[in-house]
Order: sequence, then C-alpha cells, then structure tokens
Amino acid sequence: MPKQKLLLYNGVKTMDLYNGDRGWDILSGPGSETQRTPTTQDLFIAVPWLYRAVKDRATTLKKVAFAIVNDQGNDLDNSATWQDELDLFPYPRRMLHQIEESLVMTGRAYLFLETNNYGYVTAVKYCLPTSIREKYNDNGELLFYERSLPRGVKVQVEPLNIVAIYDPDYTVEQGPGQSSAAKAALLAANVLFNADLFIAHYFGRGAIKATILSVDTADSREANRLQAWWEDVISGIRNAWAALVIRAKMATPTIIGQGLEGLENDSLTKSKRQDISTAIGVPESRLWAASANFATAEVEGKAYYNDVIVPECWTIEEALNAQLFTEEHHMAGYRWEFRPEMGSGFGKDQQAQSTAYVDYVGAGMLPSIAAQLVGLELPGEMEFADLDPVEKPPPPPPQIIVTNPTTPALGPGTLPPEKGPAGDGGGMMSFADFHELEIWQRKCIKAMNAGKSPLLSGFASMTLPPEIVRVISDELTSCKSVVEIKDLFARYTGKVRSFGTDDSGALLLLYTELRRANDLVEANEQAT
Repeated sequence: MPKQKLLLYNGVKTMDLYNGDRGWDILSGPGSETQRTPTTQDLFIAVPWLYRAVKDRATTLKKVAFAIVNDQGNDLDNSATWQDELDLFPYPRRMLHQIEESLVMTGRAYLFLETNNYGYVTAVKYCLPTSIREKYNDNGELLFYERSLPRGVKVQVEPLNIVAIYDPDYTVEQGPGQSSAAKAALLAANVLFNADLFIAHYFGRGAIKATILSVDTADSREANRLQAWWEDVISGIRNAWAALVIRAKMATPTIIGQGLEGLENDSLTKSKRQDISTAIGVPESRLWAASANFATAEVEGKAYYNDVIVPECWTIEEALNAQLFTEEHHMAGYRWEFRPEMGSGFGKDQQAQSTAYVDYVGAGMLPSIAAQLVGLELPGEMEFADLDPVEKPPPPPPQIIVTNPTTPALGPGTLPPEKGPAGDGGGMMSFADFHELEIWQRKCIKAMNAGKSPLLSGFASMTLPPEIVRVISDELTSCKSVVEIKDLFARYTGKVRSFGTDDSGALLLLYTELRRANDLVEANEQAT
C-alpha cells in the first residue's frame, strides 16, 4: 500500500519529516544546531541603527572642547591649539572616541599608564575593555587588574598603572557595573538583526518560501529522487527546472512559511529603532533626518548635548583627574578640564546671554548683577564681584628727580635694579626677562615629567643676566618635583610680577619723562 511521504523545505535544506523508526522529527529551526546567539559586538557590527547611534555618541563627545590646566588656572594645552606639552596624548580625540565607544558598549573603559623607574608616566594607551578583569580579595578590595594578551597570555597590572572609567551603575558598589547602553538595546537590535538575516536568507534561496511536499509512493527511491530534485530547485542548479517523471501520485506542495509580505508592516522595525535610540540616548532625528522637522531636531539636539554628552564628559574628567593627574604620578599640578560651554550645543544660548549682558551693562547696571541676571557661569574661583570695576585712587603727580650726571640714565624697557633673593645684586630685570623665565620653567617641568633632569631641558637664555642663570641652574640640581620647580621660579618671577603687566606702559613712560627732565637740567647747568 502506498506510504505517504512528507518532505519539508525549511529555507535551508529539504528533510524527511517522518524519519523511519524515530517517527516525527522535532524541528527547532534552520541551522539551530550550529547557530549561536549574536553578542553585543556582533550586533554592533551588523545592525546599522545600533552602529550609527554608538558612533554618534563618540563623535559628539570628542568635539567637546577640552584643556589641560595648571594649578594657577592657566592652560598648559587646549584642544584648539593642541601641542601635546606633556608628551602623553598625541591623539587625544582618538582616545576620547575610543573611551566613549567602550563606555556605551560595555559600561567601562580602561587606559594603561606606562611609567619609568622614577614613577613618571611616559605614555597613556587605550585598552580593549574585554581584555581587563578586576581581581578582588575576600574583603572586596582591589588587588590588581588581569590583562589578557594574545595567545592566552595573562599578566597582572598594578592598580596604579590603570585608569578605570566606569559608567555609574547602582547594582555594584565598586568596579564595573552590570549594564550598559548597548546592552539595554540588545533585544531591539536582535530583532532588527534577525529581520535582516531573514531577508538575506530568503533571497539567497531564490525567494522560495518554506514548503512541505506530500507524495504517495511505496518506492523510497522515487521519494529520494523527488527530494533531490526539489533541493536542486531551491539551490538554483542549472537543470533544476527540467521535467521530472516519477512513478507516484502527484506531489502536492504546501506553503507554510512567510515571504517579504510579512515585513510590509514597518511598525515593528520602527518601534525597535526607537528602542535603540532611547537606550543609547541619541535622538532619532540624528539617525534618521526624516523623523522630525528642523525645529524638533534642534531642540532634541540641544537636550542630547546637555543631558547625555555633558554628563559623560564629567565622568571621564573625574576619572582622569583622580587616577592620572596625581602626586603618585608627579602630575598633581595639572588637571583635565572639559569645556562644553564652548561647544555648538551652547552657541546660541551664549550669544543670547552675551547680548543681554552687554545691554544691561550698557544701561548702567553693575556687571556682577547683570551676569547673575542672565545666568552666566564664571570660570574657576572667580566671583561675580570680580566683574565690577575697582575704583583706583588717582596716581600722585610725578616728581622730577635730578640725578648726578654720572648716574646712568634709565633706558626704555628696563625696570629699576632689584636685589635677587640670594642678595647677589640681581641685575636689571625686564619684562622680556620675565618671559624667558616662564619659558625656562615650562621646559624644566616638561623634562621632569619625561623623567629627565631639569638641567637637560635644552633651555638657552638670550637676555637673562648670567648671574640669574647661574643661581637658578645651581638650585635646579636639588629640585625633585614639579612643585619644587614652580617654587624656585616663583621666587624670581614674583618681584617682576608684582609690578603688574598692566602698568608696564605707564612705568616706562615715567622713566622716559624722568630721563628727559635730567637732560634739560644738565643742559641748563652747562649754559650757565
């Protein structure tokens, strides 16, 4: 009696649903025995919406202005004119880009600090987050970091040599958290991933849906011939469409799978795209321009900058200042500082603030009150009262002092002779000398940070008095830190700084008038 044969084409291969003695096969999907669940990294590579969202976060953050500031509040280096004065960040924007991508994908980022025998940092390198693991003792104290290298090699790294940046997470008390922005988008990205995978497989098999062939035949060889022919059809073999004659009842195909009509309703994929945008924190208008009008996109962009990018800058800044710019690394005199107020997200607000501030001050309002009224933020330790003009007493009338004709007249560009801190006469100190001392100090600090002696800074003075150069060089031999170098130069620059650079023009003018008066007195004496 003929036995009904059921063949299933599941989109990948054709199989017999009734498998001999086993009976009905239980099918768990095409390739289920080898197919693995995609990881977050797989989805980042394969899902365009997730990839673009992560890249947008990193690209926007590295556009934020930043600087390395010394303890006097002055810029040692800044993003506008980056010179890598510390010789540690040759490509700072690339480093920030990688840090942000790592935080978005894994919730953590690591920098490895190379140090010399004296503890000075010589290089800062980005580390793959999946290659670092924290090792704790029974009390929850961090012992060391375990770094996985190629070929299964693992090394221990001291905590002092790692800058660990963690995305805040309430599920842990210390160390990396359990969540990340990309992990929150994992399910939504997985839906888009499988939708794209379905479309690729559908066209890869000739756009044929999953089908069951039923045929009544007592001859298994006939059923096998039918199965082989059907496999050739869906595999695209050249002769697959040739006629096939079998000695059995007509094969009846039954379609059980979906084609592209199952994806015509875009509401599912649209909602998953929105889920990804929400999890990553990037407005949909930045990933798909047609999703909003210009006004909405502008408002969303400003909120994105203020509420997502700026807090991320704070997280990175705190980690760098707490773990890199420290006494242990001989860099306590510096700090990393982001300046988001200089970014595009603040541009129009700042322009409106500036216009209002100028209008208020022009109308006679005190600058301190006007600044508070428009909501200006002041840098560093500056107070609003510092904006108000200080009333200075009128300068006393100049007195013409007649000097001995043998006394050398003061030339323009020089200050009165002052005794140096060592009591050696000091020589004539000009503002050009002060500038050279500043350059010499920076070169000594840079040499110290590089693990070299300050005497090897390569400084050669063109204007400083030789006795000043000799005294400072002798004292530099005993300097062991950046702080000591600053203290040394402060003793020499302090007396010049006390005259105030704002008064230099008036001071030189006074010297010129005094010299002219001396010349007039001498001329009168000779005439009489």
